[in-house]
Amino acid sequence: MSKLASTVILAAALLGTLQAYQSHKVVRAGKITGIGPQSEEGFSNIYIEAPGAVDTVAQCSAEWQDKHQPQVGGYLVFYADGYVSYSPAEPFETGYTPMPSTFLDRLKAEAKELEERLEKLNAFLSIPDADRKPEQTPSAEEMNMLWDQRLIMQNLLELLRNRLHLHKA
Repeated sequence: MSKLASTVILAAALLGTLQAYQSHKVVRAGKITGIGPQSEEGFSNIYIEAPGAVDTVAQCSAEWQDKHQPQVGGYLVFYADGYVSYSPAEPFETGYTPMPSTFLDRLKAEAKELEERLEKLNAFLSIPDADRKPEQTPSAEEMNMLWDQRLIMQNLLELLRNRLHLHKA
């Protein structure tokens, strides 16, 4: 019996419905909305949010619950190797970023990331050479490439925004 099967039981079909998150590794997780009483078999139902699914329930052993001390509002976290853990909301939400799950989500995320990078590039380009540390002063050739990069990034951002507008997102 796998670690997952011995401690937490979640229908395999429901695992794919959980939101994917990324930190330094990709995990599946659901925010805990409720914890039921322990059954005679030693398991408790843990109710978790899963986009597009109704009544997502994981059954957790008393041993697992004693070890992890899950709380409503925290996250039930499923790792690719079958390990299941609990994370309080604050560390999970600051340590993991939801991964885009639809085409439009990915397009929005790409536009947002590009916008943030372009803002940083613009801020760097606006610093007068006299105010830069020597190690932060690019050569004239590199400055020209940075200005070209800025133009390409602006054009790509405009293209992404046009695609989003096309999809009314």
